[in-house]
Amino acid sequence: MQVPLYGKIGLGAFGSVVVAVALLVVLTFLKANDSLVRMTEGRHAFVASTVQTQLQTGLDLGLELAMEANAAQVIGAVAAANPLIRSIEVFDEHGNVLFAAGPAARRTQVPPFWRAAITRQPAGSAWSERAQSALVTGLPLVNDFGKTVGGLAVSYSRNALDAASRAMLRHILAGCLKVLAVTLLIMMAVVLALLRHTGRSFRRATTALEAIGPGAPLPPFTPDKLDELELATARFRGRVAAGWVGLEDADRRLDALGG
Repeated sequence: MQVPLYGKIGLGAFGSVVVAVALLVVLTFLKANDSLVRMTEGRHAFVASTVQTQLQTGLDLGLELAMEANAAQVIGAVAAANPLIRSIEVFDEHGNVLFAAGPAARRTQVPPFWRAAITRQPAGSAWSERAQSALVTGLPLVNDFGKTVGGLAVSYSRNALDAASRAMLRHILAGCLKVLAVTLLIMMAVVLALLRHTGRSFRRATTALEAIGPGAPLPPFTPDKLDELELATARFRGRVAAGWVGLEDADRRLDALGG
């Protein structure tokens, strides 16, 4: 089935609006979600820095990291106070876990890239990883000589973040659907107005052109000075009329020569 011109114009305009709103949804969500993750990581870094400060107290007194008697108690209390914490791990410079707390704290070594990334961080700077199942925040532990002797890694469940992200996406979709509905209504009104005007111009131009013929006077046609189609039709009618006059004149001359 062939789609009429008006239908093609309407579908093209509709598709353009839908694509624009879809891009708006995607870009808005990506920007808002990144801000949400950064804010969440900031809260995690604050908790990690609190634990780091308590662990650094013993290191500042010259104790070895493995000899800090209250380390297990400190991280255990923090892990118990926040159900979103999956694990808190204190490890030495080789990645061996010395103290751990939380439901997911079961390993004896942290991943090598964790150890390398965390222990290379400058003092007071947090390292973050956005894993599929967890958000990880790490801070280095430095002794009283300024040497990094290990690190602290706090892993959080993504459940709360993912739930907030989905809720945010629903709100963005609801808002953008309202924008889409209003935009489509305005677009339909504009397209209908334009098509009505264009259709009127085509009908007037068609009527004006159908009357052109040899020997027949052109019917009156006053084009709209703001309508390019009607102005072009009027110019074409003038050229055609002049052409018929020229042909008739040439025909009379040929008849005279033949006589």
